[in-house]
Amino acid sequence: MFENFLKTPSYEKPHFKAFFMKESPVSLAAQLSRAMRLSIHSILPVMSSILPKSIHKKIVYGYFTQNGYVLMKIGQWLASRPDIVPFYICEALSKLHADAPRHTFPETIKILQNDQFNLKNLQFESLEPVGSGSIAQVYKLRAKKSKQNDFLSQLRFNFGISNSEDKKQYALKVIHPMIKEEVFTDMQILTTACNMLSKLPFFNCFDLQNQIKNFKREILKQINFNHEIINMRLFRHLNKYDSEILIPKPVKATENVLLIEYMPGKNLQEIVSIQNKSNSSEKNKILAQKMCSHFLKSVFHDRFLHTDLHPGNLSFINNQKVIIYDFGLAKYLTQNEYDNFLDLIIASFLRKSPKEISSLLVKRLADNKNVKLAEFIEQSSGPIEKIVNIVKDGAESPEILRNEINQFISVCNKNKVKFDHKYNNVFMSGICLDGILKKLDPECTFYRSIWRQILVHSSVFKIISIYCREVFKNL
Repeated sequence: MFENFLKTPSYEKPHFKAFFMKESPVSLAAQLSRAMRLSIHSILPVMSSILPKSIHKKIVYGYFTQNGYVLMKIGQWLASRPDIVPFYICEALSKLHADAPRHTFPETIKILQNDQFNLKNLQFESLEPVGSGSIAQVYKLRAKKSKQNDFLSQLRFNFGISNSEDKKQYALKVIHPMIKEEVFTDMQILTTACNMLSKLPFFNCFDLQNQIKNFKREILKQINFNHEIINMRLFRHLNKYDSEILIPKPVKATENVLLIEYMPGKNLQEIVSIQNKSNSSEKNKILAQKMCSHFLKSVFHDRFLHTDLHPGNLSFINNQKVIIYDFGLAKYLTQNEYDNFLDLIIASFLRKSPKEISSLLVKRLADNKNVKLAEFIEQSSGPIEKIVNIVKDGAESPEILRNEINQFISVCNKNKVKFDHKYNNVFMSGICLDGILKKLDPECTFYRSIWRQILVHSSVFKIISIYCREVFKNL
């Protein structure tokens, strides 16, 4: 009786054509050259830490901008984590969100011509991009008017723009010219490095070979804008009734170019600066709650979430609405992944049971079938309980948390337990969101925010319903 009452229909993923970028082979000489350059360039940021902060942060910024896509992406993620790197380094790395190295306008024109964009229809407001990230840079443009109105029909044919939208502003996202070659080289170097690291005892539990395969698959999707426009359309559909979460309307995409609606707002740093100058902390707390609520809805209701939520992909309107950009990296949870993740959340947030968390880590992954479950639960329950308490309270220093995590990893390696790589994207989104929430509300902890939203957010009622269903079974 109760099972039928509490059962909710599963969400069906829309069937879209997927676009995958094939990885090009990279010569051994190119890999060695890139690896040597990275090794040499890594020395200066470490050695310069004794220099004044103003000099050190410039050196660190140069290191992350001049050594390829992967390091730039890592720098973007680190920029929102002042608890991991010093604040002045976060401040320097935050420039990577919208002020990364740029390519020239003639290179942009060449890319547009190669992708068969009609340049007569594009009226750039400036030859300088409004922003540049790790993958591409963005220009602001308008629909060019024509006396004969032949342009309008051509524009509608090329871009699918209706009459009511002819006067709108658009954002044109153009991929960096050499980014694909850099990504292919970086992926090959990472694959080689992971194969070597996987032989070290400390990394046994991470299953690095499968981790890097999953990472490569996601990154290769990001450098094809045909994939991003599909994600944008799906996110707009899933959030069309939420007036506080805004997503620009996509118009047209090719492999290297994406045309979308221009939707500006204030970046995270501007919002934080306004908070420091005026009494707007309460508004920012509400904004943080909205973002946390959206994250929960994406995970537990939509099962489709943005997995690149760094500050450069967010902007805000009047401290009330959130604009989300850049949907190249997104994660759809299959039914099996969703059920496993849901059970892990129930064990962590509702039951708060370290033993159940340990059991789930082993039972839900086929690679762990030979693990001695009872021994692992006994050894890992203590570290897990400490980690959960530290994250929940948010009061301990990062060093204490790292020590407990290292102890838990040691237990996993000792018992030959593997971590499931399928949830990396979800956890990385949570980590990035935690950094953003702390900037909006310094007193905020991710655990408390999630717990508060679980109690009030209707999209998570299915968690409580499943929990109640299991209670009824035991009566």
